[in-house]
Amino acid sequence: MLSNPESCNFASLLSRKMNKDILRLAIPTIITNITVPLLGLVDTSIVGHLDSSLYIGAIAIATMIFNFIYWNFSFLRMGTSGFTAQAFGVGDLQECVKVLMRSLGVAFGVGGSLVLLQAFIPGIAFRWVDASAETAVYVKEYFSIYIYGLPLPSWECMLSPVGLSVCRMPVHPCISLSGPM
Repeated sequence: MLSNPESCNFASLLSRKMNKDILRLAIPTIITNITVPLLGLVDTSIVGHLDSSLYIGAIAIATMIFNFIYWNFSFLRMGTSGFTAQAFGVGDLQECVKVLMRSLGVAFGVGGSLVLLQAFIPGIAFRWVDASAETAVYVKEYFSIYIYGLPLPSWECMLSPVGLSVCRMPVHPCISLSGPM
C-alpha cells in the first residue's frame, strides 16, 4: 500500500499538467508540419478528375521532388526553434532577433537559389525517378509553378515563435501559405 496517498495525487496532477503542456506545444507543430505533403494530396485529388493519368503521375513525381527538397531544409526551422528557445530562456531577446535574421538570410538564400535552379532540378531528379517523356513534361510544368511557393513557407516558418513556446501562431500562416502554391 501507499504510505502517502496525497503525494500520489500531486504527482498525478503534475503529470497531467505536463502532458497538457506537451500537447499544447506538439499538436500545432504536427499540424504545421503536415501542410506541405497535404498540398500534394489535395492537388492529386483534384487532378484525379481530369481525363489523363499522366497528370496524376506528374503531380506525384513533382510533389515527391518538392517534399524531398523541402524536408532536407527542415533543419533550418528546427535549429531556429532550438537556438531561439535557448536565447529566450536566458532572457537575451537581442540574440533571438539575431537568430531570426540569420535564419531568414539562409531561408531566402536557399529559397532563391532553388527558384533560380528550378530548370535543372527535375532533370536531376529524373536520374533516380523513372518517368515517361509525356509525364516528364507535366512534371516540369507543375514543378515550375510549385517551386515559387518554396520561399514563402521557408521564411514564414522562421518567423514562427515556436522557440518562444507559442506554437499555435504558425499554424494559420503555414496553412494559408500552402493554399496559393
